[in-house]
Amino acid sequence: MLRVRLALGQPSAEWALAVGEVPVVVGRADAKTRTAPEIDLSAHEAHQSGVSRVHVHLFCQEGQLYAEDQNSVNGTFLNEERLAPYVPHRVRDGDILRVGRLRLVVRLGQ
Repeated sequence: MLRVRLALGQPSAEWALAVGEVPVVVGRADAKTRTAPEIDLSAHEAHQSGVSRVHVHLFCQEGQLYAEDQNSVNGTFLNEERLAPYVPHRVRDGDILRVGRLRLVVRLGQ
């Protein structure tokens, strides 16, 4: 398990989680489809900001954090580089993960 903290700048919010081999879903909840991601950005104008219901998976492999875009409509960006869908990309401490137009600062081991 890897301890991860995600911080959203405006409006301010923070999530602390332990990420293992089972992916953590970042996205927005939807009552109609009963989607309930572990990191729910709904309260932060996720729909208006282009966040998909299941936007990106975060998971740990060999002690490293990875992000994998789930073919989201508006893309996932790591330090402003668009991630190819379904391809894991290593995420490091201090990286910026952008889902739609929402920017999350990644902090590891804190």
